[in-house]
Amino acid sequence: MKKIRLQMQEIRPDVPLSKEELPEGHSLNDMRVNYGKDGILNLLKNAKPDKAGIGLQIVNGNEISFTGTAGVFYVVGNMPMDLENLRVSLQIVAHTTQKKHRLKINLFDFDSVQSQCEELSEKQGFDFQELETDFLQLTDLLKQHREELFEAERNSVTENNQDNLTNLSMLTISEVAVKLKLTNGEATKKWLEKRGIQIHKFSKQNLVYEIEVICEIDKPFVKGLKLKYPLKWKNIYRRIVKDYNVYELLILQLEGECDYVPTTKVKRNKNDEKLYNDLIQ
Repeated sequence: MKKIRLQMQEIRPDVPLSKEELPEGHSLNDMRVNYGKDGILNLLKNAKPDKAGIGLQIVNGNEISFTGTAGVFYVVGNMPMDLENLRVSLQIVAHTTQKKHRLKINLFDFDSVQSQCEELSEKQGFDFQELETDFLQLTDLLKQHREELFEAERNSVTENNQDNLTNLSMLTISEVAVKLKLTNGEATKKWLEKRGIQIHKFSKQNLVYEIEVICEIDKPFVKGLKLKYPLKWKNIYRRIVKDYNVYELLILQLEGECDYVPTTKVKRNKNDEKLYNDLIQ
């Protein structure tokens, strides 16, 4: 549903969205069959505005607008997908003068936000408190919008691939962080580097191959299986793992690791020495 709402916002940003829960045990089709058009219309009369869409207007894929107390804010260009920052290009149109002001700012940097508020209030006549409130509200809305984009993208991948991945699919650092339940991008990069997973640069994005990440996540578990069930660990893992390519690669990696094999030195007597020498001649 979130994906559909985002698509509707992008197509018709001027139309406000509302939502209403269906009665328990009913579907929309069931409501139409049992209560007809009038029943649906009566239900929609009680619909409440969708708060997630209030404030932000998705003009297109590269422009988002927000109407605040001090002016209209336009976010131009793509938002960063790195969860650690929210650096954006802004165009602010003041309500009082209709003048346009352009700036680049990391909305997560509160000191930088306050500095911009002071400069704009002193030089351009903005009200400091109104501007600061608008910046804080815009930050919260953009953060929520970005999280919804992440979730919609993850749901889309799940639906399309039905939990199957290929050895060519790639992940951003943020997507790896989600899998590892980490919030810090640097911690995620260190995790990747420690395990020898190479970070590739494509279209100004840092990407890694998903199959390598999945193998490293599964590896401790599979090593435990190998110790506990030395004769059938492969069969157990094959039944558990969802993707055969992951299974193949991880088995190759583990079989390539050298296991410690204890050795026993055996003393040979004279007869053994004679037999050995005869054999090698």
